[in-house]
Amino acid sequence: MRELNPNDPPVCKRTSNQRNRRNTSNGTITFERMETEHYEQLVEERTLELARSLDREKALNDMKAQFVSMASHEFRTPLSTILSSIGLIELYDGHDHVHNRAKHIERIKAAVFDLTSILDDFLTLDKLEHGKVAIHRSAVLLRSFLQGLLDEMGSLATKKELQVHFRYRGDKETVTDPKVLRNILLNLLSNALKYSPSGKRVWLSACVSDKLITLNVRDEGIGIPEEAKASLFKMFFRGENAVHIQGTGLGLNIVQRYVELLQGSIRFRSSKKTGTVFSVRLPVHIDR
Repeated sequence: MRELNPNDPPVCKRTSNQRNRRNTSNGTITFERMETEHYEQLVEERTLELARSLDREKALNDMKAQFVSMASHEFRTPLSTILSSIGLIELYDGHDHVHNRAKHIERIKAAVFDLTSILDDFLTLDKLEHGKVAIHRSAVLLRSFLQGLLDEMGSLATKKELQVHFRYRGDKETVTDPKVLRNILLNLLSNALKYSPSGKRVWLSACVSDKLITLNVRDEGIGIPEEAKASLFKMFFRGENAVHIQGTGLGLNIVQRYVELLQGSIRFRSSKKTGTVFSVRLPVHIDR
């Protein structure tokens, strides 16, 4: 007979004494029956758990369907660019067309970068959805870290003739996850550059106090329409004034999730045709 566990569910017991033909005991058999009320509660809990699992699965399938729909549209432009540029490179034969070939090779590189960015966004989102993004704390010299990010974005700023300004105030060292912080800021900076017309300005500013880092990315770009602000951080959402610009609609959703992983918050203010400021607040030292 099994040992009873105090954590076992309530049961009703009935013991039967088994006898043979000589009327001597062969032992006893105990029949256990779970009480109806507890059994119904258990079934209800399992049903709710199954419903939640089905909801998660449906949400994941919906996300994948949205990605396929988005990708089928967003992939067309870079793929067309690649194919047309390859065709033109084949025509540009000889030393007289070195410049033209180089121009189209750069167009191919940019198109491949766009395709890679789309896939990276989706893979990152998939990892976040499944809780597979781990935080790795390390000391970061923030001022030089931020300057390095601006250097990475320098070619895009130069290409669009944008002025980029950097301001820093406070302590130099923080403890955070540099990879996650880098993804947050590269996304916000690339958006600021992408949605700003040529000749405009972009700012990155950082203020570090005893307990808080405040990072602001400001631009003089197209701005965010009032009706779009409530949905800005939703997956695949894009404002009406941004749909003509290459993008997945995943970036800001990913940024928000990354900020939460670093125990911070993000907010913004924006006016259409005037520009946008994203403000990220993070602890100077994250707990884990």
